[in-house]
Amino acid sequence: MDAIAWCEERLWVPHNPLSASLLFVATEHQKPILALRAVHSELAQMTALSHEPGLAQAKLNWWREAFLRQHTHPALEALDQLGLRERIDVTRLLALCDAVEASLDVSRSATIEQAWAHCQSLGGEALELEVAMLSQHTPTQGVAAAVRDLGAAGYWLRQVRDLSADARQGRWFVPLELQAEHQISRQEVIEGPAEAKWARLIEALVAVASQRLMAAQKALSGQIAPALVHGLIMSALDQRLAKHLTQAPARVLTERVLPGHLGNVWTAWRQARQCRAKAG
Repeated sequence: MDAIAWCEERLWVPHNPLSASLLFVATEHQKPILALRAVHSELAQMTALSHEPGLAQAKLNWWREAFLRQHTHPALEALDQLGLRERIDVTRLLALCDAVEASLDVSRSATIEQAWAHCQSLGGEALELEVAMLSQHTPTQGVAAAVRDLGAAGYWLRQVRDLSADARQGRWFVPLELQAEHQISRQEVIEGPAEAKWARLIEALVAVASQRLMAAQKALSGQIAPALVHGLIMSALDQRLAKHLTQAPARVLTERVLPGHLGNVWTAWRQARQCRAKAG
């Protein structure tokens, strides 16, 4: 199978927000984003292997060697096919591997800020890599910081979405300061928490990401460069996920909350239209 077709088969599917967001970015950006996101997707799978640290470590080492061109993979072949591999800083890819490795440690963050820094090292770094790959110029520090926060917010919200399922697998994202404030533990989630207590915890977690996401959007609203459009579209889809999480927090206990595809398409279209208007 062609490498780009492999990426499409894996990621361009209805439940994935990419199947909505990529419809409204420049045609020349669609395949590069898809290929890089396929790399991110492969690395993200390692975070579920905290119960098998040896296997996770072996896979991460394989990817480190692949980034140094000792192995090949369809997602990397797609980047080569598009002539983009040389535009991606390999040291940042290796740093992403290091962040994934750090996430395998089941110890929890003590504070919100520590948890946020963790999300920046994963989701934030991933979005920065995407923007850097698409950019013609190096972004300013302010733009880079806002991009990092957009990516971190999206990663944070996905952690909230998967909170109950992860708890059953021995993973627990909630910072200790929020756990203490809301008096809810991982074991209590497994056993079935009080509905009101659970709702307040979900609302608090979502609020952290939503506030920082909106601040990052505002920081980027002055002039929209083409390389930023996809990140902003994804941030609008993240906001939609946040709304779903807070409207029905009990769903997080029993299912993986996935906003519908048609609604995602409409949200992506609206955000893309706003970006075009601001770009002038």
